[in-house]
Amino acid sequence: ETEINPLARKAGNWVLHELGAAAAAAVESGSERPLFDDKGRCIVSPPQMARIIHHVERGAIKGGRGKELLGAFVAAAGDRKWAPVWSGDEVDAVIEREGMWFKGLDEEGYEALLAATREERIVEDVRKRGMEKGKGKIMYWVGRMMREGGGGVDAKVAERFVKRALEEAILVQEKGEKK
Repeated sequence: ETEINPLARKAGNWVLHELGAAAAAAVESGSERPLFDDKGRCIVSPPQMARIIHHVERGAIKGGRGKELLGAFVAAAGDRKWAPVWSGDEVDAVIEREGMWFKGLDEEGYEALLAATREERIVEDVRKRGMEKGKGKIMYWVGRMMREGGGGVDAKVAERFVKRALEEAILVQEKGEKK
């Protein structure tokens, strides 16, 4: 069986799901032909779509921002007041103009957020059950950090901070029990 490149799968999902959702939203707002111009070309060019996916995949913008951006391109094209630029460069210009670039927290920011969202019941549960069985609690903590972090939290980085904090807390508790 032929293996599908993971990036190709993601691109397919963006075209199928996100572009479809943007088109549905355009139809709801009154556009009769939300995805195609008068020549039958998709209004979001392959370079535009590729640039949005590229920025999401490398973490330069968050997925939600990428979806907003795609929706904005569909909406702008749907009102027929657009001059298509097929290079994809305008994607970067819109991200810059709208301040959509991801600005993550620094280490001190993650540490402060970690402390603010810490719940001793989570630490205790993971200590009793172990890191593998406590995965749900770990992800709950990461989710709290994401919600309370104001958009500057990278989930993978937050998970590393949570796991490190749990490992340190469990080690300290175990040393205290041995005395």
